[in-house]
Amino acid sequence: MPFLQRLHNIIDGNVETNRFSRYYNIFSSTLIIISILLIILESFREIKSEIIELIYGVETLVVIFFTIEYVIRVITSRYLYPKHKFAAPFLFIISFMGIIDLLSILPFYLPLFITTNLTFLRVLRLFRLMRIFKLIRYSDSVLTLGKAVSRIKTELISTLFITSIILLFSANLMYIVENKAQPDAFKNMAEALWWAVATLTTVGYGDIYPITMLGKFISGIMALIGIGIVAIPTGLLSSAFVSEIEEKKKIKNGEKKCPHCDKSLEK
Repeated sequence: MPFLQRLHNIIDGNVETNRFSRYYNIFSSTLIIISILLIILESFREIKSEIIELIYGVETLVVIFFTIEYVIRVITSRYLYPKHKFAAPFLFIISFMGIIDLLSILPFYLPLFITTNLTFLRVLRLFRLMRIFKLIRYSDSVLTLGKAVSRIKTELISTLFITSIILLFSANLMYIVENKAQPDAFKNMAEALWWAVATLTTVGYGDIYPITMLGKFISGIMALIGIGIVAIPTGLLSSAFVSEIEEKKKIKNGEKKCPHCDKSLEK
């Protein structure tokens, strides 16, 4: 087996069958967690300069490791996209995880070339938190959740569309009802839309609320509708997640299924 393919099998292999891949995933996940903790720790002003230097040193080592990993993933991408060997590096770079990998190391290198725009540098430092999304690659639970979401994406989009219609309709209605009574609170549709979001999601911050009887009645109806709206995607996601787990168990136990009716072929 070629050396590059062995590297690919380690960084992107099956953790259940490849021992080195399992160790690599554990090590990478640990580094990601450590780097996130360091980002939180350096926000404390009470930390002494010696500790800051230590944090920067560890951060440098973490970035070097993930830079090497990124280069290896680009080089070995032809094994990830075997049908597109020549375009494989480009396909990896523009993929979701490829963008996450790049954004997680980019904030370390750009300040070496850009030193004038301090606001840009502060915003850029936020991208270091992108490393937490790298855990998606190593977490079986997150991958299962992603498959569950993909299974019901049509239903979720439909629910989102219906929710958007209800939000706009209720915001417009509340603006008409409450604008004259409290022009400062419901001074435009944007403010009314904020009230609709807070009410429909049953959060209810209380910064904007109706004072007229009709407005209170509408607000109560919206709160009740909000309970149902929130429950729909929750139920869909729960059902899809359970189905995905059951399917994985069947595959793990070696149960064969009919490709047409999805029923078990085991006697």
